[in-house]
Amino acid sequence: MTTIAYDSKTLAADTRFMEGHHSYGFMHKIWRLPHGGVMAFAGSVGLAAIVKEALLKKNYNPKTLTKKQLTQIDALILDPNGQPFYLNGDSGTFLPVEDIFCTFGSGGDIAMGALRSGLGSVEAVKFASRAHVTTND
Repeated sequence: MTTIAYDSKTLAADTRFMEGHHSYGFMHKIWRLPHGGVMAFAGSVGLAAIVKEALLKKNYNPKTLTKKQLTQIDALILDPNGQPFYLNGDSGTFLPVEDIFCTFGSGGDIAMGALRSGLGSVEAVKFASRAHVTTND
């Protein structure tokens, strides 16, 4: 499972790789994009890779992704100017993030509490890893 946290300065994620209830090891869930942006994801690793490939194109257009691809992952994408956009995996829509904090994934609620208590995003993910069994730091 996944915990992603963003505190308006730093994007952090755990690294545990799971499908269903099986842990397969560790992977990076934050990817740098060639246009200067950054993407963090939770959900299907295979579909996240498809979204990443679309974003890697020089003149990418998220509208080229299918609804099925967009509704099976959640992602936070920081554009080159640092503006965050949240890909809502329930609706498949990109939404601007207007709060100073953004968290998602199975440990997202715990990480949000940690952010609102004064921890930074890296510390919030570490805190969530101690309270949520499928998150690691």
